[in-house]
Amino acid sequence: DTQLDTLIGQAVAANTDLRVAAARVAEARALAEGSQGLGKPTLDVGSGVSRTRAPDSNGRASTFNTYSAGLETRWEIDLFGRIANEQSAAASALRASEAALRAAQVSVAAEVSRVYFELRGLQEQLRVTRLDLDAQRKTLELIRLRLSAGRGTALDVERATALVEGTAATVPAL
Repeated sequence: DTQLDTLIGQAVAANTDLRVAAARVAEARALAEGSQGLGKPTLDVGSGVSRTRAPDSNGRASTFNTYSAGLETRWEIDLFGRIANEQSAAASALRASEAALRAAQVSVAAEVSRVYFELRGLQEQLRVTRLDLDAQRKTLELIRLRLSAGRGTALDVERATALVEGTAATVPAL
């Protein structure tokens, strides 16, 4: 049903719980990608320049330029498996958040479908009830005609009237 597909698409797009779940997936993905760098060597490079004006040994003001450069490398060795465990935990958290997102999407789609099918069922029930009501009204007219022709009883008319009124009373609820 294209209308149901459209409704599900709109519900998925507008659902705030799904937006939160998608944000959690993005966060878990970023953490998982960040954990991939653990246990790999890092290299930091730094440099600096400073200019200082101070008196020299003779008491005259002199300007001194100082230059610095640095190189730092680090590498954490995974002796006890901490890094591998962090990477595994980050990957597991990503899979869990993706599964939670899919579950939320299925839940929204299922709820929209349930309500949609309930609506369609009530619409069909209303259509059939209206057809029954029309048939009962025609039958009531025939019974009244029979009564006026001397072929029926007032009890038949009352029964048919009660049936019409009972069916008519169910229409507003549907």
